[in-house]
Amino acid sequence: MAARGYQNYHGKKNGRRMVLVVLLVLVLLLCVGYLALQDHIIYESDGSITLDLPFLRGGETAAQNLPDAADGETPSLQIVTSADSADGPVPDRQAGGTFSVAEQALYALWEDDTPGPAAGVQGLVTEVKGETGVFYYQSDWAVQGAADERAVSRSGVADLLSEERDWSAVAAIHCFRDDYYAMDDMEGAGICQSTGYIWFGVDNSHWLEPSKQGTRAYLCAVAEECRDMGFDEILLRSFGYPTRGNLDKIDYSGMQMSKEESLEVFLRDLREALGEDVLLSVELTAEDVLSGHNSISGVELERILPLVDRLYVTGGGDRAALEAAVGPLLADRETSGFLVME
Repeated sequence: MAARGYQNYHGKKNGRRMVLVVLLVLVLLLCVGYLALQDHIIYESDGSITLDLPFLRGGETAAQNLPDAADGETPSLQIVTSADSADGPVPDRQAGGTFSVAEQALYALWEDDTPGPAAGVQGLVTEVKGETGVFYYQSDWAVQGAADERAVSRSGVADLLSEERDWSAVAAIHCFRDDYYAMDDMEGAGICQSTGYIWFGVDNSHWLEPSKQGTRAYLCAVAEECRDMGFDEILLRSFGYPTRGNLDKIDYSGMQMSKEESLEVFLRDLREALGEDVLLSVELTAEDVLSGHNSISGVELERILPLVDRLYVTGGGDRAALEAAVGPLLADRETSGFLVME
């Protein structure tokens, strides 16, 4: 019981303490939020900053990039060919003609009574190595965790492709984005930070350094596996250096050549490894094709076109403008032509 003339005081001291606690909680939440979002902050080449969150893209994840068997074939692609490439090792290399291609998941080929594209489609693209570096066939080069649970055996693919068919089999390989192998061999193949640790891109992606011998040996071996399984064409996706994310954290100090030279050397090594009986193609965006040179990715059309048989163009774009950009570079070259998404 309080003494007469006095009252218990509970005010200012406790109030200040509560304010301090609230401020500390807010600071802690801000720190946690920053750590959680830092891998989704994208520093664009023009200096702007954007926030790339998976749930804002409708919940898309890397695993959903693989087409499901129920989805059927994707829209076809059309090729405009060069008149200088009539004679080639693959029957579908026809001068002045068109070549339509559909895409289907590798595991889904066995779900059809007659595997292959629909009537009237000359080629079938199937991803053998996905965007994250996951393998859809049983590769000797798949490091721990990199084999998809639906991965099919190489002998099974070889048996399927050895059967009589009137369509061209195209193996799509995501080459330089590879979350698994880059992490597994940081020093020998990965794009790293100045600390020597692997660099983190958008969605915590990891990338392979094209100029490193370990990268070239790895991807050449994967392409050779595809050739030996019976694929008629190798299509390279994720081609080029990363263009999004905290690019300023990448350590390029050890490079002995430019990005453009690195990609050119890689293509030459891959061409030599594959031999002349398999087509080699590259997939680029319409934006890169129309610009002709992207200094961030290292993609330079004039260097690439002489070294590939086909150029796949994604992202739409004006057909006449694409022809104007590519046409002059096809003159006196062995490049078959280019494909654009219809």
